Amino acid sequence: MAVLLTVTRDGQSRTFRFEKEVITLGRSPECVIALDDVALSRTHCQFERMGGALYVRDLNSRNGTRLRGETVKRSRLEKGDEVLVGNYIVAFDGDEDVGADIGHQTISLFGRMTRRRRALRNAEDENRKLRQLLLITRQIVEELDPDQVLSRIIDTAVDLAAAERGFLLVFRGEDLSVEVARNYWRKDVSEPEFEVSRHIAKRVREERRGLIVEDAAADERFSEFLSVHALQLRSVLCVPLLFRGEVKGVLYLDNRFNRGSFREEDRDVLESFADLGAIALENSGRFAAERRKKEHLEEQVARGREELLQVRRALAARSQEDRLRYSYDSLVAESPVMKALIQKLDRVIPTNLPVVLQGKAGTGKERLARIVHQNGPRAEAPFMVLACAALPASLAEVELFGHGSGAYTGAGEARGGILESVHGGTLYLQNVEDLEAETQALFLRVLETGEFRRVGETQSRVADVRIVVGTRMALPDLIETGRFREDLYFRLKGITLLLPELAERPEDLPLLLERLLKEEAPRLELTPRARKALLLRPWPGNLVEFRNEIRRLATLGEGPLDVDDLGPVDPGIEIPLKDAVIELEKRMILKALRTHDGNVTRAAETLGLSRLGLRKKLERYSIERRPS
Repeated sequence: MAVLLTVTRDGQSRTFRFEKEVITLGRSPECVIALDDVALSRTHCQFERMGGALYVRDLNSRNGTRLRGETVKRSRLEKGDEVLVGNYIVAFDGDEDVGADIGHQTISLFGRMTRRRRALRNAEDENRKLRQLLLITRQIVEELDPDQVLSRIIDTAVDLAAAERGFLLVFRGEDLSVEVARNYWRKDVSEPEFEVSRHIAKRVREERRGLIVEDAAADERFSEFLSVHALQLRSVLCVPLLFRGEVKGVLYLDNRFNRGSFREEDRDVLESFADLGAIALENSGRFAAERRKKEHLEEQVARGREELLQVRRALAARSQEDRLRYSYDSLVAESPVMKALIQKLDRVIPTNLPVVLQGKAGTGKERLARIVHQNGPRAEAPFMVLACAALPASLAEVELFGHGSGAYTGAGEARGGILESVHGGTLYLQNVEDLEAETQALFLRVLETGEFRRVGETQSRVADVRIVVGTRMALPDLIETGRFREDLYFRLKGITLLLPELAERPEDLPLLLERLLKEEAPRLELTPRARKALLLRPWPGNLVEFRNEIRRLATLGEGPLDVDDLGPVDPGIEIPLKDAVIELEKRMILKALRTHDGNVTRAAETLGLSRLGLRKKLERYSIERRPS
């Protein structure tokens, strides 16, 4: 005796015929009735037959099982009872042979009418299937997206045959892959590659015609195949996808609960539909190939344009070099702000004017100071960097000017100071805002007179030094707060150059990245997404932070490295909420794909997305299915 249960959600219903004594229901794929609903527990409840009656038993579910408006633990069901579980309603429609004990006279009386009604229902059913077949044929022939074509083909096949599940398998040589697997609720089937009998599929390929299996476990044709028994298969309907005489794949439908679920009429309809589906699949495959070819051509055109742009840049740079007095090969200066800076620098280099280089940390002030020295008239003389923060006032005079023999206790022999060491050359004052007040006075005296004396001596010496100053702050602002001497500022401010941050130099970032990779990590490979992410970062630490990130990536290996290998963005940096959300989504998707070895279906389940939803995000963010 079989139990009839109708499962309904959102107006969609499906009736099942079960011969099992115990029918489990829940979210777990192991359940007899597996439903996709977060309100259900993995094993929520079960229906059990006992003494000719049907009972429902709650299995300690999180949200309970309700019958006749009350939460129940175990209760007997009457025909017509509706059990509420999560967002589903399960109705008990009685047993399959209800009414079988009606007298012979009743059957004789109404037999003719019943046969007519059954014939009418069958005709209506065939008309419905025909209308559905015509509609879906038009849709899949017009659809060119391969994923959409696959989903529509299998969903329609499941509907036409009233199957529990459907699988579309494609042959690639001798290999067989599951392209899409869906159940009667149009949800993806978990781990579909372990849910089908490949022997049945290959047999259909060999015979080139559909195959109906009424009870696979009892069918002598498949008794020797362990997979048939391991999968506990009951009803199976498998038809070939034929295109120009070649079997491209198969439509594989099953029902794990009932024997004899499929009829010859179902096979005939599915074989006709499969022929149309094969044509649509072939068309979408050609479209996808043409689209890939188009994308390849577009990439080639884009590369050609980029190469042309680089040639134009090179010609423009050469033209600019012709107008400039000095070479600036060590700088990347494609951005307008850097080109303007170089024009000013080119005019000041041949003079002896002091230069103030103002810019945030990491903007390259010391490198620019060296360029001033190396391109200027003092290139053959020494260049020295003085870290102002490391020069205490108590030692400043001795360090700068030197001392005579025995000038103070422990002085020893006479020794020249910094000004003598860098005589004729260039002295770079790093972070001049850190100079203490007493030391500022010493520098002022030298700049005013051009002379100095060693500590403990009376003889004056000439200070022939060009001063280049580096500062993170505007010196006039420091004057207002009393941190910097105004008279010293007037002596230093021959010309002030403002160094831009990386955020102000977007045109320079691609070239900077290539240069840093060449200098710091010549063997490092980055994916296109990783390169794009590096170029879009704010880089508050400017060149120093950019260079350190490349060095860090080089320690991770030769690659190719992807977005999730990049260091985290400084949380103190304010970035738009939308960008932060996108960054988080990318990281979560990449992590899920890595965890499931590129399996989109399983990654989508982990992320709580549909397979189609995840595929759309993969396309939107240009994420490969199998990340490196």
